Parts: sequence; C-alpha cells; structure tokens
Amino acid sequence: MKQKNKEEAKNKIDLGLILIVVASIAVIIGGFLIYDYTSNVVKNNDDSVEDDFGFYNEDTCRCLEKNRPVCNLDGFEYNKTVNFCVNKEEKTFTYATRTCSKYECSGEVYEFSLESQEWSPR
Repeated sequence: MKQKNKEEAKNKIDLGLILIVVASIAVIIGGFLIYDYTSNVVKNNDDSVEDDFGFYNEDTCRCLEKNRPVCNLDGFEYNKTVNFCVNKEEKTFTYATRTCSKYECSGEVYEFSLESQEWSPR
C-alpha cells in the first residue's frame, strides 16, 4: 500500500515537472514570436506635421477634429485596410499619426474627405 502511494506521489511530481518544462518552452517561443513581430515596428512620434493648404492661415484657423491619418516618415504610405503606415521595400510598418481633419478658419469650416483625399468647405 505504501509502495503504491509512493509511486502515485512520484508520478504527480514527474507530471508537475513536465508541465513546468512545457510552460517554460512555450513562454520562450512566445517571447521570440513577439520580438520578431515588434522588431518590424518603427517608432513614429512626430506630431508636428504642417501641410500646405490653400485656405490655411495659422493666425485665423483652429483645428476642430483630428481624424486624418498621415505617415510622417519617408517611404511609408498609409494602408487603409490595416490602418498602418507601410514601407513595402523595407517590409516595416508603423502607426499613422492622426492630424487635423477639420479646420475652422474665420468662421468657415473646412473638412478633409478620406474617400476623395481632398479638402472642401462645409
């Protein structure tokens, strides 16, 4: 009877060790996958993008809404389907910066259309 209890205890310890080893391997593999995924992300913190609009005057205009995605880095283009800035040559991506999509200039409101990619008075 004691022999049977000892074997059951040993089996439980062996099972516990196997689970610990498997969990450790899973964590290590997961870490490598996350590192590989994030190594292609480029940090993009430049929020000071000024565009040349025909209607815009810094003294008379104010931003009402920031909802227009832009890519500030050379070689990056905004990909609407994945909502990222993508550089196809370097196979990297970064977050799009949200910049002003609606201005009020001297009482006139100008809004950017994401579909037509143009500014129009509202």
